[in-house]
Amino acid sequence: MERDNISSIVEQDKCCGCSACIQICPWKALSYGEDSYGFVIPELDFEKCVMCGACIQICPSVTRNKKEVRKAYGAMAVNEEMRKKGSSGGIFGVLADYVLRKDGVVYGCTMDKKFQVRHVRITDSSELSRIMKSKYVQSDMKNIYLQIKSDLQEGKKVMFAGTPCQVSAVDNFIVEKENLITVDVVCHGIPSQRFFDSYLADLSKKIGEITSYTFRAKRSADNGMNWFFSYVSKKKRKRVFRNWPEDTFNYLYMKSYIYRESCYQCNYAEESRAGDITLCDYWSWERYHREFSQGNTVSAILVNSSKGEYLIEAVREKLQRVPAKMENIKRHNSCLIRPSERPKERDTIFEFWKENGFEELDREYRKRNKNAIRKYALMRKIPQRLMNVFVFLRLKIKG
Repeated sequence: MERDNISSIVEQDKCCGCSACIQICPWKALSYGEDSYGFVIPELDFEKCVMCGACIQICPSVTRNKKEVRKAYGAMAVNEEMRKKGSSGGIFGVLADYVLRKDGVVYGCTMDKKFQVRHVRITDSSELSRIMKSKYVQSDMKNIYLQIKSDLQEGKKVMFAGTPCQVSAVDNFIVEKENLITVDVVCHGIPSQRFFDSYLADLSKKIGEITSYTFRAKRSADNGMNWFFSYVSKKKRKRVFRNWPEDTFNYLYMKSYIYRESCYQCNYAEESRAGDITLCDYWSWERYHREFSQGNTVSAILVNSSKGEYLIEAVREKLQRVPAKMENIKRHNSCLIRPSERPKERDTIFEFWKENGFEELDREYRKRNKNAIRKYALMRKIPQRLMNVFVFLRLKIKG
């Protein structure tokens, strides 16, 4: 018989690290801990636990809230500055700005000055840049559920944005949901903060202390914008742009090597969604639409509830949007179909990192991938107008 507490979920590697169980426990029997790879897990004090089952009932790995997609769009913010500040088409910024201007509260993910990734509460559009752009590290959700509950009890309109498991956890935690709207992102998986910290420490050692880091940087180009990660060091003071295969952390992330175990068996990697609205990249939109200018970054929007429909219609004038077919969005977003595949070398990489540190892991990666690193470094220097022509011709050939 399964135990009536969260320890069984942790032991089965089903814990997604949302921390809702810690905040729901009426006996304070749960606290924050980490597994051997730095992923957040709840630690149970068995002497305090009375087997009430509150933690199990709220766990998004057990209680799964899902909605069916009603409408799908390809879209981008009309405001160019909003697009530049955000990921993909800048849709999240438009939605959040609307809620904030209606005296609402928005919860989203930020990365602070010490590069710690966490969820925060904002109440003014001037703070919006803090929670825009993707962060490829699991965010710290300490006290967020209780803050949301308090805001809703005070009659405030609340928008929460996060990964599907976080959104489902919020949905489980909150009883009165009338004033709550949720936005989930199509997530491939998440690395741990500890792994990211070790990467930044190594990078700082090599090029000087890192003062700024962006996972999804947009670089102005001849005919649009291209995607890179970027950073600034105290030594050089100039923003450096790199393609993801040029960098060990970003390569391992993109290739699914460094996710937490539960990501490979994610219950939310499918078409049914956790949020009222789902946002994701609309990869290869050029194959299906001519409404957007070549070189622009476009988002896919999935509308999954009446609340979602209301909000999307409320910001209609702020978006350039077109109806999209779900099969076209899914074709280029595998985690709308299935979870990321678990690489055979996943544990080997983590164990190597634990034993030898990130510097040695980086050295090994660069030794094995010299040609790919050179290739993408060269591609980065090709003028954007030529890249746009290449993309257009490639898509035309593929039909």
